[in-house]
Amino acid sequence: MESPAAVGAAHGANGKAVQLASRIIADFTGEVHSADLIRDLILIALDATESPDMTDRNRLEARAALAEALDLIEGAAQ
Repeated sequence: MESPAAVGAAHGANGKAVQLASRIIADFTGEVHSADLIRDLILIALDATESPDMTDRNRLEARAALAEALDLIEGAAQ
């Protein structure tokens, strides 16, 4: 089990990635999408790919979550 500090550090890094993604989207559209939505999509993909013995099902879940995030970004860029 990870320590609370390690979990906090991981979420802090994810928070920075979400902020960066939100700024990039805002640069394209002038709009900022919910950081929580972007973060949740990223976390779903990361959770699905965490296992060293990734199954086809996990891989498909990760690809679906990443595709959804990509659709959001591409939709915002239009």
